[in-house]
Amino acid sequence: MAKIEDGRVSAINKLPAHKRAFVKARSEGKNIRQSAKAANISNSAAYDYDKAPDIQAAYRQLMRAAISPKKLVGLIKGGCEAKMPVYSPDGKKVTERADWKTRKPYIDMAAKHAGYYEEKNPNGGTQIVIAVNHIGLKNATTEHIVEASTEAI
Repeated sequence: MAKIEDGRVSAINKLPAHKRAFVKARSEGKNIRQSAKAANISNSAAYDYDKAPDIQAAYRQLMRAAISPKKLVGLIKGGCEAKMPVYSPDGKKVTERADWKTRKPYIDMAAKHAGYYEEKNPNGGTQIVIAVNHIGLKNATTEHIVEASTEAI
C-alpha cells in the first residue's frame, strides 16, 4: 500500500536538525523543557515550537508510524467498552460491570475524532453538534445538525 508521503519530502525530514531533535524528544515522552534541552534551544522557543504547524505535522507523522489507525481504533473501542470485575464477599470474581469512569474519556475522545462533539449551549445546558460530511458529491459540503438541551448533562 502506498504511503501518504510518496513523492514528497516527509514532514520530519523538512525540519532543520534542532527542530527534528525537539520532535524526537517530544515523541519519546519528554516534556517541553526536556525537549528544549535535547534540541539545544531556549524554553520560550520550545513553547513556540510545540504549537508550530511544521512541528505538529512532524509529530503526527511519527505517531502515525508508531500506531496504525486500525490499532488506534481498537484501543479506543476497547476503552469505550471497559469493564470492571465484581467480586463476591469471599473475594471470588462473580461478574463484570461497565466501568464508566474509564469509558467516558474514551467515548469523549471517539466522539471528538469522529466529528461528533459537545459544546455548551448559550441558553444553558449542552448541545451536541454532529458534522455530516457529504463525500463523493461535487462541491461537497459539511452539514451541521444541532440537538440542543437546556438540561445539564
